[in-house]
Amino acid sequence: MADEVKEVHVVGAGLAGTEIAYQLAEAGFLVHLYEMKPLHKTPAQTGVHFAELVCSNSFRSNNPSNAIGLLKEELRLCGAFIIRMADACRVPAGDALAVDREQFSAHVDGVIKQHPKIVVHTAQISQVPKERPVVIATGPLTHEPLAQDLMRMTDTRQFYFYDAIAPIVAADSLDLNIVFAQSRYDKGGSSDYLNCPMNKEEYFAFVEAVKGAEKMAFHEFEEARYFEGCLPIEVMVERGDRTLAFGPLKPVGLIDPRTGKQPYAVVQLRQENITKTAYNLVGFQTKMTYPEQKRVLRMIPGLAHAEFLRMGAIHRNTYVNAPVLLKDGIELHAVPGVFLAGQIVGVEGYLESSAHGFLVAQALIKMLKKEPLVWPAADTALGALWRHVTGALSTAQKEYGPENVHFGMFPSVDEPAPEINTKKPIKLSKEERKNRLVTRARQSIWPYIQAVKKNGRPQSDNLIQAITHARDAQIYVVDATQAVQQICQQLKAYPPACVHLGQAVMSALLLHAWSRFNHPGKVALEWKNEGPFGSLFAEASEQGRVRAMITYPQAAVYDYQTLLGPGLLRVFKQQALASTSFVTSKGDVAVDLVTYLEQSEQRSCGAGLAVKVEMNADESGFKITYARGYLLDVLPQSDLSLFQERLAHYDTHMQQLGPLSSWHLSQTQPLQDMLTLLCCEQNPTIEHCQPVLFYCPCSKTRAEAADALFRKIDPKENVESAQVRCEFCGKIYDLHIP
Repeated sequence: MADEVKEVHVVGAGLAGTEIAYQLAEAGFLVHLYEMKPLHKTPAQTGVHFAELVCSNSFRSNNPSNAIGLLKEELRLCGAFIIRMADACRVPAGDALAVDREQFSAHVDGVIKQHPKIVVHTAQISQVPKERPVVIATGPLTHEPLAQDLMRMTDTRQFYFYDAIAPIVAADSLDLNIVFAQSRYDKGGSSDYLNCPMNKEEYFAFVEAVKGAEKMAFHEFEEARYFEGCLPIEVMVERGDRTLAFGPLKPVGLIDPRTGKQPYAVVQLRQENITKTAYNLVGFQTKMTYPEQKRVLRMIPGLAHAEFLRMGAIHRNTYVNAPVLLKDGIELHAVPGVFLAGQIVGVEGYLESSAHGFLVAQALIKMLKKEPLVWPAADTALGALWRHVTGALSTAQKEYGPENVHFGMFPSVDEPAPEINTKKPIKLSKEERKNRLVTRARQSIWPYIQAVKKNGRPQSDNLIQAITHARDAQIYVVDATQAVQQICQQLKAYPPACVHLGQAVMSALLLHAWSRFNHPGKVALEWKNEGPFGSLFAEASEQGRVRAMITYPQAAVYDYQTLLGPGLLRVFKQQALASTSFVTSKGDVAVDLVTYLEQSEQRSCGAGLAVKVEMNADESGFKITYARGYLLDVLPQSDLSLFQERLAHYDTHMQQLGPLSSWHLSQTQPLQDMLTLLCCEQNPTIEHCQPVLFYCPCSKTRAEAADALFRKIDPKENVESAQVRCEFCGKIYDLHIP
């Protein structure tokens, strides 16, 4: 591609398209994003926002012992956009990641449209644009003329099949005398799923009704080729009367409280939104006509009077033979400069679509920068997905088609050495095999993470939220080195003040992360102490934004460990309802954070904060070598003795680890090392990964408003101009006084 290429064109603002647009824009390229909504919609679409979730509100399991959970973990660590948006809009769903779909789409829509490097064009594209490079990310419902143009350009047949969409019912129309709340095997929250129990007679009567129901007919020229992971229920019953009972209606891990026994079959309902006003019938994709859906589905116990907010439907799902058509799984062989991304290349599922978009974006950035391409290792979830699209997993016996990511795509793990006097290797258990795959993937993903971090804006700061394998502790680790460096430079702080600023910044970030899921909003901490530094303030908000200030940044103190002195810590949470708490400060930031959580939140936590400041090599100033911290929250248990046991265990463990500054951490993955040490060498589940950045929202408008308020309190005569300096970033605003 030409050296002067600075613009990229992306067609389609779905999950893959918005991921690509965001990543390219963050890397400094101007992106032209084309989307036909709201002027035109596909048969499956109802909303007007970008990244609409048409089938379900679930991104599936968050557990890294599943390949899809591992893929989420890798995308979070890489700084992917869609997974970050999903985490911000999540609703309770056991160990799955489900979102309020309207909030999610609106959130993505807002971020993309407000990005200064993204230009949105509302238009229905019927031909592949002439501009290069161009990415086609139009998904499984590609506009027919555009699909035909792609076929013309590639001169090959196009494959398609049908996806079926599950119905949604109103929560207040359910019979709660029959329906009961429970997650399978009690994973996650007990009320994450609602369950409709069936006895044997009810189940087989339902199966017969499904068989006899009127179905939506296909056109003569259409061939029904379904994705195995998203079959309509009527297709499943054609395979046998008990197929549903071993599929989406399996009762294992569920107990009907009315009988105290496991039902014969169970229809599960998954929470559709944060307000719990709507529920999705899990696995109930269907092609029955609308009147028949109402008749048949109301036979399900508890749904006799169900109000259907959305009926089930079917839609075409178009994809290309990627291993034949695409170079490296992303670019058309026949037409260089034309890239395909998302479900149109034969990946299946929300997350897989956005993940492929992420791979395309990172490869395209390398191409435009004239740098060698870098791909994730084959034994990672991202690498396995890429290998599927490139055809590395295809065989002569296996026809290429859409697939979700799964461990069958991964290279096999090495078997242990044979036992003495035995030729056969020791057989690994299923759980041990998964553990080995996960451990290996976590080691192999880091070179790719480092490569993609270089693609975007220079940013290595991150905050990771994880939960232990035993689910007895929540752990938050943060690296805020660059943000602290920037804050200290803006404030012209001396090293002792830098240490306290860094600790305050990390405390705000950790506390915000701790309270983020239940109390999203802004968190601020302010120390009013008697020491030489005066007041210390730090604020953290959504998207990892942080700022801080200190009254005397150049205090003449020569001991880096000088404490703030005794005083008061004020914690302010600006959420749905603002709240302010006060605790006595002992002058040690980490100790004060733990004290606040213990006294005001009634949580048993441990925390560590470490900031290292060194002289520059040319002695021209100081630099922040690192600013890292952790918060370990021991989760309450129903059994008090068990909780006390885990509390004592982690207390002893953290004492053995010693101060954070003494830990031996690698330069490439310090946060991963911190998690490993804090979890006693176990593999934790990474639930959220958030980039951290210094951000000051000051502006001339805000400065004028503040100055006007101040003059009402303390009016001055004959003043025509003034200068206002921001205490956080040092920016000076020249104001004209009317």
